[in-house]
Amino acid sequence: MKTHTQQQTNFKKETTATEPKLSSRKRSEYKPRKWRGNTLVPVIIALAISAIATITFLNQGAGLQASNKSILAQNEIATMMNSWSILRASSAKTDIKAVDASLTGNQVKIPSSMLKVNVYGNESTYDEGKSLAYTTDNEDSCKNIKNSVDNMLGVSSSACAAAVLTITLN
Repeated sequence: MKTHTQQQTNFKKETTATEPKLSSRKRSEYKPRKWRGNTLVPVIIALAISAIATITFLNQGAGLQASNKSILAQNEIATMMNSWSILRASSAKTDIKAVDASLTGNQVKIPSSMLKVNVYGNESTYDEGKSLAYTTDNEDSCKNIKNSVDNMLGVSSSACAAAVLTITLN
């Protein structure tokens, strides 16, 4: 018959995790596992922290992508302005027309390379009033690009309206 002290010791063993029935050799290698409680809460907390970090990382990536497109657009417009300046300097013609216009007398067509699809996936358009329309994704992109376009050679003014940068050429 067990004494009161032995029963208490057995009670403590029952509160630990269930131990497997092992051979005597394996029993000497086995270290009993302590009761760890509910592990679901720490897992949920870890997943929540991971989700927050992932969202932050993705937002940062989207911001970098927008900045990259803005820089590429500025380079694209600079190339267009370079082509415009070369066209104005090399041609003694007085009127520059759109690509699909018919020419008469002192007129020359604007090169189609200036009106190709831009980094935002839209085509630039040229109208007879010597302005170039460059379409962006949103108003913020347009404003970022406008700041650098104002200082380019061949630009007399620029304006943003509904994600379209209108560049008035010299």
